[in-house]
Amino acid sequence: SQILAAWNQLPDIMKALAARDIEILDYYNPQDAYWQRVYRDFTHSFATGGIGKISFYGCKRQVPTSRIVATMCHETGHVIDQRLSRYSDRQPWKDAMQADEAIAGRKSPTSYGENANAEDFAESMKMYITNPNWFAQEFPNRKRLIDSILRSF
Repeated sequence: SQILAAWNQLPDIMKALAARDIEILDYYNPQDAYWQRVYRDFTHSFATGGIGKISFYGCKRQVPTSRIVATMCHETGHVIDQRLSRYSDRQPWKDAMQADEAIAGRKSPTSYGENANAEDFAESMKMYITNPNWFAQEFPNRKRLIDSILRSF
């Protein structure tokens, strides 16, 4: 019921672009050991997303619906990035990251986003939706790109 409540809070554009298959698993992501080696300060996956599916892991306890909404926005960011053939690794995104770092004084909207360009893209998408005024002020170049990307769908 929490997943459905979170889904109903998503903006229409996110619903249109999000994966349609959402699974709720009572075990942790088997890939967590790999990500613990690759990403800084990583403990375990709450969710993963890609074309077609968002998987929620270790769902044995209640979490705030706002966290699920934010997670769905993040995972939908990965879906969008994949649909655009890894836009996060293209020069326009890299240029926006560099320009925004000069404005915001940090590399990414969140420390998790600093792990990889794909995570920065997903975290940027999350903040674009969940904290739009702050995101527009701190990361205006990424905001402009996301505006353009979402208009293209």
